[in-house]
Amino acid sequence: GEEEPMRRKASEGKPRKRPLFYNKEMAARMKEASNARQEFLDTVALSDIWLVGTVIFFSVLGNVYRVKKHKEVWIGVFLFCCSFGVYLLLKEREKRLYPPPPKPAKKKKDKAAE
Repeated sequence: GEEEPMRRKASEGKPRKRPLFYNKEMAARMKEASNARQEFLDTVALSDIWLVGTVIFFSVLGNVYRVKKHKEVWIGVFLFCCSFGVYLLLKEREKRLYPPPPKPAKKKKDKAAE
C-alpha cells in the first residue's frame, strides 16, 4: 500500500493565518476577559458558593413557603443559623489550607535623616 505523506503540525512551518474578521482591539479585549475569568475562578472558593446558595435558598423559601405555625419561623431561623455556621467553618478551613501570601515589607523613610 501507498503511504500517506507526513502532515506537518499546525505549530510548524508557516505562521497561522488570521481569520478574515480579525481585530487587534477585540483580540486584546478577549485576552483581558480571559484573564478576568481566570482570576475569578482562582479567587472564588467553596465557602463563597455556599454563602450565595444559602442566601438564594432561604430567600426563595421565604417567598414560596407559607408559614402555618409560629414554630416554623423559629425552625427556619435555626436552619439559617446552622447553614451560616457551615459557611464560617468552610471559611476557616480555607484560611488554614490557603493562607494569604506574606506582604512585602515596606521601607520606612526616616524623617530625621532629611
